[in-house]
Amino acid sequence: MATTEPSSPGHQPDEPSSPRVSIAPDLTRPVETRKHSHHPSISSRHSSSHQEYIASLPVPPASELARIESVQIQKEDEKVLQRLSGESSRRRIEEEGRHAAAKMIQRNYRGYRERRQMRGWGLDPGSRWVEAFKEARYRNLTTPRKRGSGDAGSRPGSGTGEEEGSPVSAGGSAHGKRWSEAKANWNKVGTIVRRAANDEDSSSESSGEDETAGEIRRLRAEKKGERMKAAKTMDLQYWLEMVD
Repeated sequence: MATTEPSSPGHQPDEPSSPRVSIAPDLTRPVETRKHSHHPSISSRHSSSHQEYIASLPVPPASELARIESVQIQKEDEKVLQRLSGESSRRRIEEEGRHAAAKMIQRNYRGYRERRQMRGWGLDPGSRWVEAFKEARYRNLTTPRKRGSGDAGSRPGSGTGEEEGSPVSAGGSAHGKRWSEAKANWNKVGTIVRRAANDEDSSSESSGEDETAGEIRRLRAEKKGERMKAAKTMDLQYWLEMVD
């Protein structure tokens, strides 16, 4: 019977060996390594099969290659034409838009002719005689004359119809003559001021116009309405001049 020797200090008795599961060397490798270690590469297999498929295809004849080339050229030409047609249609749309904008500006804002008509400066043939008469009267009124030249009858407001009840027709005194000259001078000043302010009334006194009193009142009302309308739109005047 064998005696058990006392163990040396510091020496631990051997513990019973616990059962350990042995791990195979392949299990410690990555999954990709383990997969490719037992099976052939899928990518290499696919590439080889693709190369075999390409090699097995028959080479088309030269006529077929020429037809394919012509089809490709035709498609390229169609793409170029489509791009060019798209650009031309875009330019046409832009041109139509600019034309529509110009028409809108012409329709919504007054032009040179309308503004002159609003001021009483008509350009139509029917009103040219009125403009010519007003211009001739203004020139006749502003022509320098000598004092006592005896042409008072040609001045506005100094005709024979207005002088019947005046002091000149009654007695022909110097006081009446001075009054007539003062009246003519004031009429002259008023006409010049109205013309400078672009507010000359076409229905003012004029011996050369054969219009009735009703027609004069109608023209006066129309001119007054035009002046009121022009006064309300005066803030757009300078901008409209720039547009023109």
